[in-house]
Amino acid sequence: MSSRIRTTKQLARRINKEYFKKLAFIPRWRRLLSLIVTVLGLGWLVWYAFARDASIYSAGPLTKAHASLGSQCGSCHNQEKGIARMVADTQCLSCHDGPVHSARQVSTPACAECHVEHQGLETLMVSGDRMCTSCHSDLHTTGGAPKVAAAIHSWSNGHPEFDLPKQDPGQIKFNHKVHLKKDLRGLSGLVQLRCRDCHRPAGIGAPADPSGSVSGPRPSRAYMAPITYAGQCASCHPLEFDPRMTEVAPHKDPQVVHEFLVAKFSAYIQAHPELLPESARAQRIVRQTQDPLAGSAREWVLLRVADSERLLWTKTCLQCHRLTPDGALPRVAPANLNARWLKHGNFDHSAHASVDCERCHTAAAGSERTSDVLIPGAAVCRECHASGRAASAGTECTECHEYHDWTKEKDVRHSKVGL
Repeated sequence: MSSRIRTTKQLARRINKEYFKKLAFIPRWRRLLSLIVTVLGLGWLVWYAFARDASIYSAGPLTKAHASLGSQCGSCHNQEKGIARMVADTQCLSCHDGPVHSARQVSTPACAECHVEHQGLETLMVSGDRMCTSCHSDLHTTGGAPKVAAAIHSWSNGHPEFDLPKQDPGQIKFNHKVHLKKDLRGLSGLVQLRCRDCHRPAGIGAPADPSGSVSGPRPSRAYMAPITYAGQCASCHPLEFDPRMTEVAPHKDPQVVHEFLVAKFSAYIQAHPELLPESARAQRIVRQTQDPLAGSAREWVLLRVADSERLLWTKTCLQCHRLTPDGALPRVAPANLNARWLKHGNFDHSAHASVDCERCHTAAAGSERTSDVLIPGAAVCRECHASGRAASAGTECTECHEYHDWTKEKDVRHSKVGL
């Protein structure tokens, strides 16, 4: 029996030539689901459009300061430029007055180039060095040579030494070595002073930066409060002027001190008239005091004031101040205490509270002269802030520097934000 033979032509007749006109099960549902998802997506967008809620277009979460603007995109994004474009500087300046960095800078970057939103950051500070080094690695100005280092590539590459004065401009005589020595004699006995006994942060509620730095307001505990006689000196160095008086002289201008002494002694002699040798008997009694005789209350006051001023001008005040003759009363040189040493950068003492003062201010314990500058140099900072080391503190430019010159800040009295 011969085998059954099927030709190619016979086999081809089994194929449905209209197969492409009818979708199979899987392609049919795939197209149907794609259509359903597209319709739902468009419906979702239409729903938000009718609800006037633009939050779905957000590129990410805002910073805490701008969190309330999450559904008000038009407050920052200028609709004329399109929502996907960079926010115009005018929108930022309607609420924030960001003064330029320098009047001689060649170009001014847009606000959003440095302050990048929609990243959920705590603040909009510059997070990297690129925005700084793009200019400062090869610095040019609109006129004349730059007044600062012109080739700073990073904290460890090209950053100059701190711009500190050669000597302390203060006119108060002070010896750190004496005040930090062991068993220092105080009014209530022997004491052991520490740096923190005199150098204290300004504290909450005090001016953030009393020196008016170029870097804007800083935390209240960032800088040490100015040294004052009442705050740091009076407890050990009272201005006593006469054993009869329980009060001390005021730490003020010599003219104010003179008027204070006259008033105190005038009141005292009125309360103790027996001190005046007005009777003949008083003239015959052998004096038990070394005070000069006074024939009247006015003369007695003048003598006591002269004695007290002699003590103050030639001994007490001279321990700290420089006095020069100027008529009847001396002239006191201004204290001229330096409130801010790093003029071009910020420093936050509160962030370094865990570090002993002596760790950085190594020369303080042995300093005997007022003119000694006890501020550490950049090498001391690099012991902790070292580029390229895994266990290093921060080395970004924004750790110490800010772009805007906040001494040129203006008051913003209105806002375009629709809150």
